[in-house]
Amino acid sequence: MTRSKHSQLAILCATAALCCAPMAFAQNPNIPFKPGLWTVEVSLNKAASKVTRTCFLAGTNLDNYLTLTNQGMGSTVCTVSNKAQKGRGISFDNACTSGKLASTGHFDFQAPDELNFTGTSHIVITGTSQDNKPVNKTQDKVFTAKYVSNDCTGVPALNLTAKPK
Repeated sequence: MTRSKHSQLAILCATAALCCAPMAFAQNPNIPFKPGLWTVEVSLNKAASKVTRTCFLAGTNLDNYLTLTNQGMGSTVCTVSNKAQKGRGISFDNACTSGKLASTGHFDFQAPDELNFTGTSHIVITGTSQDNKPVNKTQDKVFTAKYVSNDCTGVPALNLTAKPK
């Protein structure tokens, strides 16, 4: 497997670790966000941040945002532990397996109000790649999201009715 494909696989596994994030929220009140245009900035392993724009529809909250942004993880199985909610934030640990790969992670989300949310994750991915090479990666993700305006002209809206793949 080339370095690029190996990195893509590691990123996929790290992203898969987030697929259980909605389970962490299932027993907690949803944290709502203001409908409109938002910017989301994500940095992986202290690399330059990637900024995207998206339109949050009425009804968007942290639970369905995490569900939407982490679909399509197939046969990944995750468990959540050490869940703690404080006010408008939550943290939890998880462990996921998918084929020959496994990940463990710690996640922390804060939403001080309906106009902002931030989060961090620290994920360790171990196992064997599809070409039987050892995998031992650490990924640290930092993100911030901010409300910009109520005008979403030209920016696609999140599809809150999308079904997981």
